Amino acid sequence: MYKVGVVALLIGVAILASYWVIAVMSAVFFEDEVPILIKIAIPAVFVGSALLFITTIRDRMRDKKKENFKEVKY
Repeated sequence: MYKVGVVALLIGVAILASYWVIAVMSAVFFEDEVPILIKIAIPAVFVGSALLFITTIRDRMRDKKKENFKEVKY
């Protein structure tokens, strides 16, 4: 039951986060009053954050294969 709750929570958060990203992007790109620097900065922040997140996950998965816990006592 715990796992079902976590999955439901994650799905809800993902839906809300994606809606928020779409709303912010549409507001930034389709409004004429938004300065050009903001139109450049917001996608740069999203792309940079995504790249850092993906790199961190990839490095963690690669390092997980190299971990050696043979001498650790339980």
